[in-house]
Amino acid sequence: MFSLCLTVAATSAALPELRPVGKGLVTADGKVVTLRGVNLGNWLLLEPWMFGLDQSDAPGGFPDQATILSVLTDRFGPERTHELMEVYRANWITPRDMAVIRSFGFNTVRLPFHYSLLEDDAQPMTLREDAFKWLDHAVAMADDAGLYMILDLHGVPGGQSIDAPTGQVDQNRLWTDRLAQERTIWLWSQLAERYRDHPTVVAYDVVNEPFGDFKTDISPIMADLFGRLHDAIRAVDAHTLIYAPGTLQGIAFYGDPSDRGWSNVGFTEHAYPGLFGWGETSLHGHARFLKQSVAGKTREIDAMGVPYLVGEFNVVFDHVGGPDLMREYFDTYNGQGWGATMWSYKIVKPTPGIEDSNWYMVSNDVSFDMNDLRTVDEAVLRERFESLGTMPLAVDEALREALTETEPGRVPLPELDVVFEAPDQTVPGWVIRDIGGATPGGLAVMDDGRWSVWGGGTDIFAARDDFRFIHAPASADAALWTRLDEMDATDRYAKAGLMLREDASPDAPHALLHALPDGRVVFAQRRERGGLTEEQTLAISGFPVGLGLERDGDEIVLHYTDAEGQWRSTHRPGPAFEEGSVGLAVLAHDQSVLCRAVFAAPSFDDRPLVQRLSTDIATDNLAQNPSFETVEHAQTAPDRAKHWNRWGHWINRQEGWTPIRSDETILAYHHWRIESADNSGVWQDVTGLTPGQTYELEVFGNLDPGQAGGRAPASVELRLETPRPDGTVLTLATRGYPAEDLATGEAWSRLTLSAEATDPTMRVLLIVYPSDDGPRDGALKFDDVSLRTAAPQEPQ
Repeated sequence: MFSLCLTVAATSAALPELRPVGKGLVTADGKVVTLRGVNLGNWLLLEPWMFGLDQSDAPGGFPDQATILSVLTDRFGPERTHELMEVYRANWITPRDMAVIRSFGFNTVRLPFHYSLLEDDAQPMTLREDAFKWLDHAVAMADDAGLYMILDLHGVPGGQSIDAPTGQVDQNRLWTDRLAQERTIWLWSQLAERYRDHPTVVAYDVVNEPFGDFKTDISPIMADLFGRLHDAIRAVDAHTLIYAPGTLQGIAFYGDPSDRGWSNVGFTEHAYPGLFGWGETSLHGHARFLKQSVAGKTREIDAMGVPYLVGEFNVVFDHVGGPDLMREYFDTYNGQGWGATMWSYKIVKPTPGIEDSNWYMVSNDVSFDMNDLRTVDEAVLRERFESLGTMPLAVDEALREALTETEPGRVPLPELDVVFEAPDQTVPGWVIRDIGGATPGGLAVMDDGRWSVWGGGTDIFAARDDFRFIHAPASADAALWTRLDEMDATDRYAKAGLMLREDASPDAPHALLHALPDGRVVFAQRRERGGLTEEQTLAISGFPVGLGLERDGDEIVLHYTDAEGQWRSTHRPGPAFEEGSVGLAVLAHDQSVLCRAVFAAPSFDDRPLVQRLSTDIATDNLAQNPSFETVEHAQTAPDRAKHWNRWGHWINRQEGWTPIRSDETILAYHHWRIESADNSGVWQDVTGLTPGQTYELEVFGNLDPGQAGGRAPASVELRLETPRPDGTVLTLATRGYPAEDLATGEAWSRLTLSAEATDPTMRVLLIVYPSDDGPRDGALKFDDVSLRTAAPQEPQ
């Protein structure tokens, strides 16, 4: 029977004690130690996907730890289930794992755990007899290996979000249940008293990912709860660093810890660019995060002079740089003096070995399958759990090499302009405000009369807004016109456009006609104060785009230009308020930087001319003229498009199928013929490009929705890649468009994507995705595809 020592050594010969000083953790002799390490995920809180289990909430699925334990308890009873879990915990992480972690050049482990290890719902605020057994064991192993440890309460009583990492989905009581809060505070007082003098435990991460229902801003409650947590911990532990966790709104709501009287407090957030926020999974998306978001966060942290931890992150995908980009992230974070712990150390799965684009440092090197958990014999399951401690491990050697080599490989991240402060002129008759505590923006009137507007803030959405608003009083029949020529892609949900708003309060009713960086024109409206904002895509026009917002009695008239530069209009129910303001709204969707949007000077009378000027064509080998038309029509080549390679099915040139934008032929995706769930696409390599030059891919698209009751295609994706000599590719940029947003009938949508060339060859891809299930119907049509130099052009 496996046994563990239940005591914790008071001192460690291997690890010097660290104390927070300014932004860093410092030894008694003044040496700064920067935390660099990994999470021990799926050990003391189970996550089904890390077993290779189906994590769906469908019958037979395992959405969370609670479901796994419920299945085992129903089959074997609570006592034998507890015994099985003890075997599992004794073997998932062992001293050999700590040695592997050290071999990656790491000095830290972050330990996610569930509150039920310490106390349970039947006896709240009462320690279990073996409460500290596994935490003590983890601390002892880390200490022996020379690794510092961050204690991470990954799942709190009542649950801090509806997400599975809390241990149980759809639980979210921490924000409304006072007892759940008191239990969380009590648990941390017990933990702090236990580990306050142990040098291995360098920090307390008090609430993992406090995201609530992913809609409601729980930041004020989190600030109050953290203050109570701080006071309870400091009552028994005066020194250990406490991390205040960021919500989905960031960390700015806390303010400077010293202003609140908090001592030895830092901040922690998680970052998964291209996976959960911060845009697309591409080199450009990662460059935007590393060069823009990190720079903004550095300013925020430096202003307070406190420690910061990126508690979870992972590049995952090899096609955006993989191990080399992981090294870039570690070096960037540590270079700022921040701690960094990647997710995660180990995953086991039915297929053994290291796979491309993975989440782990090690995996099983022999088969390990948990998918029969509902039927497997208890003795067999016990043997499986026991095998975890001795099974051969497959180590991601490419990642280990990248993280430990003296001269690491570098990923060619494009340079980006990052703006934190901007000039701020005044214009007679206009009021300038940064709503809701948004980062102060800017305004400059250009020589040609256009306005450059810089806006900060995180969003105009949900029930609360923060953004830059330049406005004038709105009469009962007010109308405002402008032309949006360009905007920065600080985030895929950055916004710039025209707004009608009742007042300057963050939760005020409003109507917003705006564009996104991908060229979509969107209408958003909050009908009631404090209500949720609803939005709808009206068109995909690209830039420049004309915008007009007009009150007409009980209605709002929305005016915008389509992909051809022609004005369109549509009516919506008007706002509930009679008096208010109308003006320009801009936000970065990233509180740390500013988004620049260039407008024609707004007019209450005349709509602006919108003329799309052509740019230089970089090459004519994308398609003929420069669209898909060739003299070899569909009769002689019914299932291919000239110059293009294809995968999947039913993408081919089509004649006589309206609308056709140019000449006689379009490229068509016949969705009703698709039987599998696989995507399909076309691609070609374009040569002769200039490295460092930015190029824009332009595609015109149209949706044929098909018959009523059928399902139209799901989405279309544009992608730009660099093919490498070893046969791999580096994804430079990618952008997806929901198919339902594409124009129908005779109209077209203008889809665009830009990237900086890293090599003389760039691969251009057009990818289509079918609906999830049938009956599939409809089609997508594409015309006039070109790759152009993205030289600045000013609309006439």
